Amino acid sequence: MVLVVFSLLLVFSIDIISKLSIQGKLDRTSYSVVSILAERRQLFSGDDTLCSKADRGCHKRVEHMYRIAKYSMARMFTDFDAKKVTVVIEQQKFQNNKPSDYYVKWLPKKNPGCTFVPLNTSTELSPETRYNRRASLFQVTICYESDDLTTDIIGSGFTTLSSSSLALGRNG
Repeated sequence: MVLVVFSLLLVFSIDIISKLSIQGKLDRTSYSVVSILAERRQLFSGDDTLCSKADRGCHKRVEHMYRIAKYSMARMFTDFDAKKVTVVIEQQKFQNNKPSDYYVKWLPKKNPGCTFVPLNTSTELSPETRYNRRASLFQVTICYESDDLTTDIIGSGFTTLSSSSLALGRNG
């Protein structure tokens, strides 16, 4: 009996430690990618618009951010599986200090298990800049399907881990 209890504790501990390790890697990656997006005006010598209806090349830039996230995680994870990752990139712009353009892109495809608070429901997080404009908001959410050791044992558990990072665009 003691051996069974000890074995269960060991399995639960391994599962928790594994998920905490993955969560830290997701946090680090989402923060890095959203920082690049937030600094796009300075880094890419352009405005802070990630994608607009008139911009035909915008999806290539967003897919480039997806590749950065995927390759970063591949270097951090010893057993990384690109099929288990979902990246959601969002931007909320403002015009006349009111929410205007909202952009969201799921890469490689929409995953119903990837849950987060959409950026267009958090517009109050954007402060007014010194030029009386509201700063654009960027959010990157990364979801990863992890292994779950506890579901087979107790019948419940979770496999999808997610991390969202938010940043303000530099409007000047």
